[in-house]
Amino acid sequence: VRVEVFVLRALDLATGLGLFAAGLRIVESVLTLPAAFSAGTLPALTREGIARDRRPGAAQRLLGLLAWGGIPAAVGLFMRAPEVLDLLGPGFGAAAPVLRIFAVTLGLCVLNTGLHYVLVATARPQILPRFTAMRVGAGLLFAVLLIPRREAVGAALGYAASEAFLRLLLLRAAKSSV
Repeated sequence: VRVEVFVLRALDLATGLGLFAAGLRIVESVLTLPAAFSAGTLPALTREGIARDRRPGAAQRLLGLLAWGGIPAAVGLFMRAPEVLDLLGPGFGAAAPVLRIFAVTLGLCVLNTGLHYVLVATARPQILPRFTAMRVGAGLLFAVLLIPRREAVGAALGYAASEAFLRLLLLRAAKSSV
């Protein structure tokens, strides 16, 4: 749930909504790759979770590989934001600042995806809905505070802040699970 979209709509900020949605569409497309990759590691993660193996293993390898792929993708997206936005058509170049914020956030999102799968595999999926609700609540708070002043950029900053908050929650839970 992207509460930023609802706040932009409620404030009747159509241009800001379009710019935010353009950046979000690109980042969400990129995020399908780490989700698919993480899903493929579920058997190994589950085996280690059942064995309660405390040695670094599948979870550490998964997060390392996600970082290895996610960081260069984020840097490339940051550096080439206007060119990437040109793929959506003319007029989307104005979303470059928003996409650059999303690019920085991409590293958080990629590793958050991996941490989700680690928690599912280690028999802790019941906490994920609560974490999602907390992330949505944080996103709403940041959206209400940032969007009226900064429109699409504020929405992207709020998205980034709420993903950072989710990262803290996931890390804490994963640390006690793995």
